[in-house]
Amino acid sequence: MKIKASRGFAISFEALTSLFAFFLLLSAIPASNSQAQGLKELYLLQKSNDLLKVWALKHDFSTEELLSDLAFVFPENCVVLKQNKIPLNSCKATGAFITAKAGIFDSFLNLQEIELVVYY
Repeated sequence: MKIKASRGFAISFEALTSLFAFFLLLSAIPASNSQAQGLKELYLLQKSNDLLKVWALKHDFSTEELLSDLAFVFPENCVVLKQNKIPLNSCKATGAFITAKAGIFDSFLNLQEIELVVYY
């Protein structure tokens, strides 16, 4: 049995029921926890990379400025900030983490290695 639309598009009843069953199966599968976890990791990595880009444009590497920006961007996360491999802050590290690093030249062309370790 075929249903024909006015412009010549034809689709069989069996094809319609197959597509309907396929979409029912897809909707019954729950979103996996690992997929949600991967999206959270991606979001935190994007935030940390954006923060490193802002610091690269500002060229202000004072400890107070870096820590205030860090508290603004990551208010709910434990983040360890390292400048030239020296930790500037500490927090209670628990669970999984992501790391973002950047080598940025300051206004005197000295290399500043900045590393963010975000725990979530």
